[in-house]
Parts: sequence; structure tokens; C-alpha cells
Amino acid sequence: MRSLEPWIPVLAAGLLFVCCSKKLAIEARPDPKDLLREVQAKYDSMQSYSSVGATTGFFDMSDAECLEGVPASMAARAEIAEACREAVQKPQKSEHKFAIKLGRPQLYKVDWEQRIGTSLIMKGSAWSSGSGNFVAVAGQPKPFQPESTPMALAMATGISGGAAGTVPSAFFGFDYSPFKLLSEPVLAPDDVVDTDPCYVIKGDLGGQHVTLWISKRSEILRQQRTDFAGRMEMPEFDDEAITATLKSMNKEPTAEEITKMRTNLEAVRKMKLGGFSIETHREIKIDLPFAHSDFRSEAAERDQK
Repeated sequence: MRSLEPWIPVLAAGLLFVCCSKKLAIEARPDPKDLLREVQAKYDSMQSYSSVGATTGFFDMSDAECLEGVPASMAARAEIAEACREAVQKPQKSEHKFAIKLGRPQLYKVDWEQRIGTSLIMKGSAWSSGSGNFVAVAGQPKPFQPESTPMALAMATGISGGAAGTVPSAFFGFDYSPFKLLSEPVLAPDDVVDTDPCYVIKGDLGGQHVTLWISKRSEILRQQRTDFAGRMEMPEFDDEAITATLKSMNKEPTAEEITKMRTNLEAVRKMKLGGFSIETHREIKIDLPFAHSDFRSEAAERDQK
């Protein structure tokens, strides 16, 4: 049998190469702050974006004092108190499906439908084809007409299951883009979304714990998970901001309406919320040509006339 001694240097070199390769692979993992900047730059460079997806949430308000912030005259009513108790007795499941279309300079169309129970579906839409901003929601005879794109998309964020906020805020470069606002980001172990290998970044956003799945192939968001942990951070609103909001909701900004709005905002501010939501984007297409007419919600505009 031949001695292995002549081959020892070769074997050692091979082992060193493997070890060094693994070390380099580990070192090549991106800094989470740099990755967030790169992802935001990717959205900034896009001329158009479209995707479809779904948001599934489970919300627990059992620790909430549901009548906190409710006017005393209403809280004293037995039916109001009973409805409130029923709403927080057990976790609530929420399911949304959505379709997003975004273009330059500030063209957008976000359609969504929310399933409630086994048979009820609530639909809505936020859009601008270049001649104003519109938000149509179920049960509202006419679309709201917010003064600006950020206000329209912010108004639609909650009722769309987050679809009107997450990617549109990044595409239009708003200050509340998750890639600008996420604090204390850390890189978690890699994961896969629909066979797409992803970097995973965890951090805090608005007082809540947020996880982002960023595609390694395209450097765009594939999925976001928000874990709710108590009260959400909300800015203070002055009379000017509340007045603009009321006008967007087709309401006269009277002293009574401003007071009512402040009461509602304070109730939301004090609300304790547990649970989580997961927003997943699929069939993502970038820089396809769109016409202005592609951003119109024809059904909602017919209802407006």
C-alpha cells in the first residue's frame, strides 16, 4: 500500500479551502442596515410595480379594556358594553386578498377583499390615475377623497390588511417605509418564501415587532410579519391634521366632529393588541408599461357619479 504522506499537503489544502470558503460565506452575509438601504434604493429605481397576495392575521384583545376611551354616555349603554365584551372574548381571525399596481409619479391602485366569517366578503379600493386620490370602502356611498397620496394610502392601510401601506410606502419613498423606519434591525437565519430564498431581518416598527423576508434574487420584499405587543405608537394630531382627515372623509370639520375624532384616536391609542399578521406578495412584476387608465377603479368611479 502506498503511503498517504505525499498527499497530506493536498488534503490539507483542500480542507483549508473548504473551511475558508465557509468562513467567507459567513462573512459575506450583509449588514442588515445596508441591506435595508439597498432594498429601499431598489424600490426607488422602479418605474412600476405590481403584485397579488394575501394577509392573514390573528388578533387577541382579551387584555384590552374595550370601553377605555369610549364616551361615558355610550359606555353606559348595556348593548354597547355587551358588544364590546363579545369582541374581546376570543382571538379574531382576519383574511385579506389584495392586488397592487404602482406607477410614476404617484399612480396607484390597491384593491382588496376581506373575508368575514364563512360567507361575508367586504371589498375596497384605493386609487389615483392622476386626477385625485380616492378610497372606496364597503358601506360608504361615495369614495373618500383625501388631499394627498400619503393620506389616501394611510387611510386604506388598516382596512386593506396592510397592503396599501407596506410596499406602496417603499415604492413612493415615504418616511414611513419599513425599510426606512425599521429600528434595531438584526439578520435572522435565511428562509424561503414560495421557493424564493430570502434574507430575514427582524426589528421594531411603531412599537411592534416586525420580520421582513427579502428575496436574495430580486432584493424586494416577499413577506412581512408583524407581531403585536401592546399599544401601538401613534403621533399626536393637531387640529389642522384632524380637519384635513375629516374633509377627506366627506365630513364637515365642525368642533363636534373634531372632538369626536380626537376621542376615537385616543381610544385607538389606548387599545392593547396581541397576535400577529403575515402579508405575503406573489406574482411580482417590475417595470412593466402601464397606462393611466390601468390605475382607475371603474366600478367605484361609477358609484361616485
